[in-house]
Amino acid sequence: MQTGLHGDVSAPDFTIENPWDDKLILKLLSGLPKPVSSYPNTFEWQCKLPSIKPKTEFQLGSSLVYVNHLVGEGAFAQVYEATQGDVNETKNKQKCVLKVQKSANLWEFYIGTQLMERLKPAVHHMFIKFYSAHLFQNGSILVGDLYSYGTLLNVINLYKNTPEKVMPQALVISFAIRMLYMIEHVHSCEIIHGDIKPDNFILGNRFLEQNDEDGDLSTGLALIDLGQSIDMKLFPKGTALTAKCQTSGFQCTEMLSNKPWNYQKESDHGRPGGEHHCLVYPEISEQVHFSASRGRIRSGCVYLCPRFFADAVPAEHLEERAEQIRSKSYLIQVEREKMQMELSHKRARVELERAANTSARNYEREVDRNQELLARIRQLQEWEAEAEEKMQEQLEHHMLCKQSLDAAIQQLREKEDGLATASKCLVSLCLP
Repeated sequence: MQTGLHGDVSAPDFTIENPWDDKLILKLLSGLPKPVSSYPNTFEWQCKLPSIKPKTEFQLGSSLVYVNHLVGEGAFAQVYEATQGDVNETKNKQKCVLKVQKSANLWEFYIGTQLMERLKPAVHHMFIKFYSAHLFQNGSILVGDLYSYGTLLNVINLYKNTPEKVMPQALVISFAIRMLYMIEHVHSCEIIHGDIKPDNFILGNRFLEQNDEDGDLSTGLALIDLGQSIDMKLFPKGTALTAKCQTSGFQCTEMLSNKPWNYQKESDHGRPGGEHHCLVYPEISEQVHFSASRGRIRSGCVYLCPRFFADAVPAEHLEERAEQIRSKSYLIQVEREKMQMELSHKRARVELERAANTSARNYEREVDRNQELLARIRQLQEWEAEAEEKMQEQLEHHMLCKQSLDAAIQQLREKEDGLATASKCLVSLCLP
């Protein structure tokens, strides 16, 4: 029987077939004690989504938003890097991320807000923060934190181009511990992320400044994409789930074996094994299944990482491994691996810093170019206003001239009529 902090999963008190069902989500949102629409940073607009394209500008409430470029596009949304600031201020600009969905969806905003409310402020930076949500008739825009250093998947691909081809085991362990630390915090506030994969772990703003020896697990990574998250507080205690996520290769063992799951066995604690496997063996995305009864791997590789998955080594090999640890050659090998890891880590940091600096320079050039274009547009608008004003003055002058001409013509006609009358009188007087 599988039990955990939140109850027995093998014999659940309550079962939800599909926690991602759209109708269920709407029902949960509509039943909240405090509706999301009542949040001070939620805005509803009685119009359609504005046209959002790279290198364009649009107004979002009291903010003027310039869209820099498309960061990513998924099945449910498009994510853009943008710069926003008050309409009346041109200097105080802030870089942010826009998540645009063509059908309005407040669920991710609700989950992000709940995380900030339920977690301690000291760990808020480990999760994406949304500044505001904007609802339109045909979609929604979430404004949130921007991360400039890429995802864990980018790091994996970066190491593919190094001589080692794979990430050093020590760095794998460092990332793995941080991932589990973040998931533990999410579960502590009764939320299941529901879509754990390398794309959704992003290098945080403190990644390049962190000290490897300070032991701070809250630095290095940030967890994003909360659209598939599950708030277990909205269900009865002991609720289990039976649905399967659609991300191929990242389904937990319970999903693959059609068993109920929740915190301790769902796609968060089951899938980090797949994440760690990707870090060590980026060419192999197949998940390895572990046997809880025997404490060893049932299928796949004998072990993924010699020191990280030490518990998966059969008992008969423990003595042999202990002898290896005592041997001098093994210690030399460990030292060599450590040096290679440090070199690779430094190389990765240099590459990330270079990419960040290049991105910053490109952004500054784009800002300067946009400022010039805006100045030209304003100058043309001023010229157009002056031309319209002069044209209006000319039209008024023309109307005055026309009125004067009409009055003169009328006077001339009256004089002609008077002369004609006088001529008739003279003719009548001259006749006998």
